[in-house]
Amino acid sequence: MGLCDASAFFPDRGERQRDYVLVWVRENPDPAYMIRSEGGAWAVTDAVREHELARLPSFAAALHFIRPVLPLEAAA
Repeated sequence: MGLCDASAFFPDRGERQRDYVLVWVRENPDPAYMIRSEGGAWAVTDAVREHELARLPSFAAALHFIRPVLPLEAAA
């Protein structure tokens, strides 16, 4: 695991849970963030405390919220 790794999860058909992405930071074995689409926005949740941190208009903006690397316009 590096400084920032991610895995996407797709529930089996019939499960009510939505697709989501888990993001790990540093060498912690537990994921730090969960990103999922909710009604036209992307919710970023603290995966440890299960507290929503932000709702953003795009997946790129959600990733940028977690770890800004480049100006958001340059990342698109």
